[in-house]
Parts: sequence; structure tokens; C-alpha cells
Amino acid sequence: MSGDKGYSIRLATDSDMDSVVELLRHFFVKEEPINSSGPKPMDPTELYSLKFLGKGMSLVATSADGSVVGVCINNEGTPAGYADRARTKESTTNRHMKKVLTLLDKAEEVADIWNKYGIDRFFDVRIITVHGSMRGKGIGKALLEKSLQMAKERGYKLVHIECTGIYSARIAEQLGMECVFRIPYIEYKDQNGQLVFNVPEPHNEFKLFVMKL
Repeated sequence: MSGDKGYSIRLATDSDMDSVVELLRHFFVKEEPINSSGPKPMDPTELYSLKFLGKGMSLVATSADGSVVGVCINNEGTPAGYADRARTKESTTNRHMKKVLTLLDKAEEVADIWNKYGIDRFFDVRIITVHGSMRGKGIGKALLEKSLQMAKERGYKLVHIECTGIYSARIAEQLGMECVFRIPYIEYKDQNGQLVFNVPEPHNEFKLFVMKL
């Protein structure tokens, strides 16, 4: 991205961890609809995806002074990796995280991406968030667009993103990604018929998108 837009995008490194954690603390865990529907904001250090930040696939957007103002955490998705997430769901003592991971696992089971597309890996977009003061500049879209480009350059055949809110879903749609699973939150209930997530407007459904490359 050009500097005249007020930000630039680069690969994330482990040295960005503290800045990204603070960005997630002040924006993602408070505003992401499923996390914000929990009893209290999740500690960002508990986020399963955070461990992928410095693996050479994630991106940060930085302002002119070098501050991290956006992040897109990416990873290589594999059957083994998703099995590991399922084990995390079973072992965690955080009840809200367990509910979140249960929904994500349901989406993956129904979409059946591994068999449907005949692949054993995909480029997995895990988290996108932007600093509140930098919204409206197209940073979220630029981060996802750059991720799609990176995926193609690295030989991935598919890009995958789970969208819990309307804004990330809107960006995925704008970039031509295909929705392969969706469920309105009002229809996602527990065994007692109670809503699992009391999600604030304007967020009303979970969507899983893919793009073939």
C-alpha cells in the first residue's frame, strides 16, 4: 500500500506481538460480535489464532509513525491443524471459548471443504481487525486483498475465512469470495432452545467463505 493513504502493509513478525495484543484488546475482543456477546471481554492472549502471528503468513498495517493500526492473522489450514483446534475446544476451561469453537467446528463439518475441493491445505485467514481511528480507509479490505495475493504467490489453491460479523463478510463478498456455509445467530440455539450467542446489531449471521485460486 502506498504511504499517501496513511498506512503501509508488511509481514508481521514476533516483535509485533505486544502491539497486536493491545490492538486486539481494545478493538477485536470488544467489538467482534461473538466475543462481545460473552460474559466479559476475552483476554486476547487466550485467542487460539494469536500463536500464528509470527509464522510468516500474517500481515500488519502500520501508520506513518510505525504504530500497528491493523492486523490480519493468517495460517496454513490443514486437517491436522483443525483437529488440534477441536482438541483445544475439548480441553479449554473457558466456557465461552468452547461455545465459539463449537460453532466453528460445526461450520467446517457442514462445509466439508477438504472433500469438496479435494485439497489437504488452504490459506486460512483467521482474524482481521483495524484500529478505530483508522477505520474508513480501506485497511481491512487491503489486508484481505494482500492475503489473497500472498496465497496465490505461495501456491495455495484455496483461501478460507470464517466471518462472525457483517464487516468482514462484506469485505469477503466485495473481493469475490464464495459463501459455503451460513447460519443466522437467531437460529443457532442450544439443546434447551436458548440462543447461544446474543449478538448485537448489525451482525446477524455467521458466514464461511472460500475462494478458489
